[in-house]
Amino acid sequence: MNIHQMKRFIATLATLFIVLFSGLSQAQQFVTDDYFVMPYKSSNVVFTAGENNAAVLPSYGLFPKWEIFLGASLIWEDDDRQAGDHFSTIFIAKNNLWENDSKTGGVSWTFGSGLNPEYYDRSLRIESFRDVYALVDWTIPLADNKFQLDVNPGVSAKTGDAFDGTAWDFTYAARISWNKAIGSWSPIAEVFGSEGDVGTDIQYKAGFRWEPNDNFRFAITYGDSFDGSGGSGLELGIILVTLPCGKGCSPF
Repeated sequence: MNIHQMKRFIATLATLFIVLFSGLSQAQQFVTDDYFVMPYKSSNVVFTAGENNAAVLPSYGLFPKWEIFLGASLIWEDDDRQAGDHFSTIFIAKNNLWENDSKTGGVSWTFGSGLNPEYYDRSLRIESFRDVYALVDWTIPLADNKFQLDVNPGVSAKTGDAFDGTAWDFTYAARISWNKAIGSWSPIAEVFGSEGDVGTDIQYKAGFRWEPNDNFRFAITYGDSFDGSGGSGLELGIILVTLPCGKGCSPF
């Protein structure tokens, strides 16, 4: 982490704690998502703070089984990216298709614009509304919900000055969590990447989520490419649950 990145990281940490004490609902730093959709007429705000980027992503349960997101990824300048600090707009929708009787697993699908920055080559400036994507959010509970597996296969299309026409990619992400394996701590790990016209290296993130009670959660992760060429680095997330969040709700 260079001095420029350190300053940005400290700034996002400050914002993170502002979010915490102002009562906003949740934070997430993983590429993989679960099937859960916010209940009708409820809302949340996602915030992520990391070495390479941050994200602010409010969402609202606009219709039954539908969640609408509108926010931005904030991408920091670094030695590899040929662009200064900039942001990319996120506008996506998520629809729940099926949920099991115990509300611990199910299937949803997500589509929109504002692909996770991890799916871009780090030499590129990420432009707003120059990509579209769709993916499946599949959550599988294992061993009486002691473990949770989330799988996100998808497809993306990118346009812009950096591409010759439209660049199509198959995206993939999978995450496993061991729920409260050590007291209130849950180990979590994921792998993700893309293949196609552009493609990205296979990357990983691993860390811990702390859940001391039903209303507060904290997560810390580290990410890199498997070949060591660079990744998300250190990231932090917080969650303050201010809305009903019953069994099966997994904001991280």
